[in-house]
Amino acid sequence: MAVCERESSRSAERTLRGPSLPEPEGGPGLDDEGGPSVSLEEAQTFWKRWFRWATHSRLKPMREVAHLIKRHLANVLTYIMHPITNAVSEGLNSKIQTIKKRAYGFRNKDRFKIAIYFHCGGLNLYLA
Repeated sequence: MAVCERESSRSAERTLRGPSLPEPEGGPGLDDEGGPSVSLEEAQTFWKRWFRWATHSRLKPMREVAHLIKRHLANVLTYIMHPITNAVSEGLNSKIQTIKKRAYGFRNKDRFKIAIYFHCGGLNLYLA
């Protein structure tokens, strides 16, 4: 076997190592309303199992992600207790920024407000 072939097969082995890892069973899910369907204790138990699995995986990116989540674990677990996000306000802000870019500046603030109301106000333009 040539040197190049050996290096190629080692690289392929490392690449395929990730999907072959057995992931822990019984992870947290979402309920019918989109919120977490588990208690805080269940989430902490799952986290401990997953963290041990990820840190023993021999894949450096998995270990790095596990430690990153561990640093922010308090915030992740807070979502279990209070399933509130700022996704709606971020989406609205993105829409407003797009309006601003598309217009290349407005003559005054009132016209900018009118454009925001027009695009984000949910108006039904079809008269029934």
